[in-house]
Amino acid sequence: MSFWNELRKRRVPHLLLASAGTVWALTEVVQFSVQRYGVPDVWVDRVLLGGLLALPLVAWLTWRIGAEGEIVWRRRDGAFGIANVLLVLGAVWALPNSSVDPPAPAEVAVLAEPATIPRKPSLLIGAVRTGDEDTLAQDLAFALPTLIETDLQYETGLLSSSFVSLGPRSVLATLAAQGITDPRKADAGAWRLVAKSVRVDAMLVGDLIRVGDEWVLSLVLTRWQEKEIRDTFEVKSRQPAELVDLAASAVRNKMLTDATSLAGEDPSFTSISSELWPALLGYARAREALEIQSRPAEALAMFDEVLAQAPTFAMARWYRLMAQYALGRFDEMKPATEALTRQITQLPLTTRFQLQIFEARLRNDRNAETEVLKLWVTSDPAAPEPLFALAEQDYRNEGSDTSLAALTELARRAPNVDQLLRVASRHEERGDPEAARTLREEAMKRRPTEPEAWIRQAQADEQSGRLDDAEAAYRKAQVLSPNNRVPPSGLVRIRFARGEYEQALVDATAQRKRSTHPASALASAMEHANLLNRLGRHAEALSILEAMYAEQGATMSPTDRASQLDYPVSESIAWARGYDAAKQFIDEHLQIADPASRQFYASQFKFRAAMGKEDFETASTLVPVIEESYRAMDIPIPTSLHRIFAFVALARGPMDTATVESILATDELMDADIRKGDMTAENRISLRIMVIPALLKAGRLDIATPWLDQAMTLRPKDPTMQVLKAEQLRAVGDLGTARTMLESMRPWINKADETSLLRQRFERVAAAID
Repeated sequence: MSFWNELRKRRVPHLLLASAGTVWALTEVVQFSVQRYGVPDVWVDRVLLGGLLALPLVAWLTWRIGAEGEIVWRRRDGAFGIANVLLVLGAVWALPNSSVDPPAPAEVAVLAEPATIPRKPSLLIGAVRTGDEDTLAQDLAFALPTLIETDLQYETGLLSSSFVSLGPRSVLATLAAQGITDPRKADAGAWRLVAKSVRVDAMLVGDLIRVGDEWVLSLVLTRWQEKEIRDTFEVKSRQPAELVDLAASAVRNKMLTDATSLAGEDPSFTSISSELWPALLGYARAREALEIQSRPAEALAMFDEVLAQAPTFAMARWYRLMAQYALGRFDEMKPATEALTRQITQLPLTTRFQLQIFEARLRNDRNAETEVLKLWVTSDPAAPEPLFALAEQDYRNEGSDTSLAALTELARRAPNVDQLLRVASRHEERGDPEAARTLREEAMKRRPTEPEAWIRQAQADEQSGRLDDAEAAYRKAQVLSPNNRVPPSGLVRIRFARGEYEQALVDATAQRKRSTHPASALASAMEHANLLNRLGRHAEALSILEAMYAEQGATMSPTDRASQLDYPVSESIAWARGYDAAKQFIDEHLQIADPASRQFYASQFKFRAAMGKEDFETASTLVPVIEESYRAMDIPIPTSLHRIFAFVALARGPMDTATVESILATDELMDADIRKGDMTAENRISLRIMVIPALLKAGRLDIATPWLDQAMTLRPKDPTMQVLKAEQLRAVGDLGTARTMLESMRPWINKADETSLLRQRFERVAAAID
């Protein structure tokens, strides 16, 4: 005890704790530097190990200095200090250069079981920066990432993507979370976080300077294999186009042992003379407008200018086709596709097959699509897309256990976990959550730091009513991917599902304020509005959506605006102001140029607006209009839509014996639809909820009660479900429980719009109980 008192007197424990805290703080600083500035991650281990090994020296010096009287330094003090310092330096020096960060995809591939499907390495091409204020230097730095990506797309052994092609959701949102609004000003540390968020094997960034009449491009290629490898190299040229070729060639040599580029008839960038540099710059600007800024109309005009200067630029024609698709100009796409098909040998291998599949789908020729996929598999056995597309085709056509088993086995042999997660969703759709969970657990075991696996598991648990499990998985995903907006959105929904409505709304508001990127802001606004609509507060929800419409509507393509804004706003208008107001909004605001496509969207939006108001009579009148719009587009009507139409017709009533039998027969048909993947179990529950009020009114509790109980397992505290349950309890004579349930909801019902279906149904049930 006296020794412990002496230690405390000399403050040895105090200094040890303070030193340990300092070591931990330094480790956190280094960890931040690793993530933010690209410092080699081995320094995290070195600082932590060195700091811990130095603690004995700290304790010894504190003991000696804390003694009473004059300090007399002895030889053994010096020997101990020197020995401890040498131990620290030796251990730090001997530490292998390995990462303690969450392993990148290539690392996991090394640790995972060998896969029979080959795996292509993936590359993210980040920004090229320049300190030169010269316009040409700025233009070249702007264009280089897109041009290098285009050149590398002809390399069949490599998956190359620039930050432009990855689009705003995956790249700009991650940068925005770091306070970076211009990706071209991001440093290597910021791009490192992006590379990890999109899970690539390598990252390329560069700096451009001009020395005399020569361009010097300094490139840094970071690869994650058994350990982190960083290569720095320079390419020089007087011509911008030649600079692209040299940079792409250097990357090929570093990333691949055997270059397998397709020369074909496609001109290299060096064959496009310097007089056509404006065409290359225009191509890069058009790609930026299309993929980053979501302005396809501007992009289309830019591509037209590019092709006027360089008519044989096949990749410019391909992306021009994508701009037409974004604008909904399907009538113009068929001749454009036929024209590009005549240049097919000038496209990269993957794009060739994508074009043929695109052309087959425009003709609705599934047999041709299948033949293209088979040829793709033969031509590029390491490409996972056609293999899975064929297997999924078999599953959709047959819907059998055998076809699903084949698809599952293919996913298990794949080198990545993306396919496992996709197939898990197929099992979930078929109503087999345990098989889906097994596949997701296999994915998480193969790649424990894959946030998407945890997100998928959380979503499945949420949809199955396992809210505690869902919350744990969302929180795990949030730790693995702090900038991903999906986990916090899931946590908001879980709060709502537990009946914590006020806190859910507070969290939803906070998430909207945190959303700095337009895509994230739009998604957060949609989710906030959805919660308000479920509470019957349609006017508040509509005000949020109308603000987003004014803020983002003008910058979106017509097809994007139709699906992302026109539909939810029109549905919210129907709830808040009635079906006629929603119909007027659709007629005035839907701006898709192609008449057939416009009718295709408009008829479905009006149908959904009528359904939102439970106006089954109006919805029924729109069924033939929708069917005609599908025929005009030469698209088969989905099975799920057939089932919706059937339920709408039956919901119109009267709910007599024959109608109920038809409902049960239609419901039974959904078993086969779910097995084939034509519908999901969630679709079926939504359709059942649609007819439950009519079944309750008709006194068919034998059907309504089990359907309602199953729905409430998934949505236990949903306001509409609560009111329907109270109505069912009243019907069976349990007035006390029904009254208690309604009273618990009354504070929220009082905040709902007076015209909302929720409030009207509540008041009707409450009056019947009283």
